[in-house]
Amino acid sequence: MRYFLSLLLAINLYALTTEADLLYKKTLRSLSQLLRELDMALGESNDTAIKQRFSIRTSIGAISESRKGTKFRFNIRANLTLPRAQKRLYLFLSDYKRSEDIDENTQKTISDSIKNSSFLLGIQYLTKHNLRYRAGIKLKNSSLDPFVAAIWEDTAYIGDNSWIYFGDRLFYYAVNKTDNTLFASLQRRIGKKSVLSFENSYRFEQKPLKEHQFTHTLASYVSLGKYKTLVPKLQFFFNQNSRQGYRLNYILSGAQYESRFWRRWLFYQLSLYAVFRNEYDFRPGIRTAVSIGITFEQN
Repeated sequence: MRYFLSLLLAINLYALTTEADLLYKKTLRSLSQLLRELDMALGESNDTAIKQRFSIRTSIGAISESRKGTKFRFNIRANLTLPRAQKRLYLFLSDYKRSEDIDENTQKTISDSIKNSSFLLGIQYLTKHNLRYRAGIKLKNSSLDPFVAAIWEDTAYIGDNSWIYFGDRLFYYAVNKTDNTLFASLQRRIGKKSVLSFENSYRFEQKPLKEHQFTHTLASYVSLGKYKTLVPKLQFFFNQNSRQGYRLNYILSGAQYESRFWRRWLFYQLSLYAVFRNEYDFRPGIRTAVSIGITFEQN
């Protein structure tokens, strides 16, 4: 009987795995076909041999913190190539973060985290000079906020193992007006599997409160094998707006681990941090996060 039950379990797991693989491949084909039809409608070529390339990554996570309880966050990011319309033209979709604060886009329930999130949807054009132009709309429930954007990024190398990654992301919204982020990261490769990074950014949002945000992060990106990454970090977040003066909002220290599981298109993240918040007089608290996600990629 024991061997029979083991065999039955193995058969069921095999059937479940096969069904999941078939469903995933069917979804990939549907996405590819949808993009192909859109690409043909926008472009001048009807060549069906041209391969559609896209990358979609989405996840849902639970975040628990001392004195704040448990909240949920939904994330999505998609880059979709349109080779027939223009080799440098892409569709993009991403969740919109109003703030660089770690509490941004968190909600009390999973459904609220999806329903109340804001998204950016539009078209992106890549130039040959590290410059990208975007045009689209910000979506939140039934409200729409059209925008245009210019994103410039570059890398300056310092010797063989060090470099500075820097740039500017300038967005202008019809309703919320200017949203500009300047950033610079000094990075150095340590051995073959680790990169040490000192990351700095300044963000200004014109509406609603003329918010100034300063984020400084010391992080190490460590590869633990194929599809496995550990990121220890120490982060300081400062802000200022029309209602409050310049202040240190919080200090965050801990690590995040990410790995694939079961299938290469499924992943999970585990995080554990100590957090010191201004609102609690910098008394230490514990912040944990668990998320699970899926990727759809065709290259």
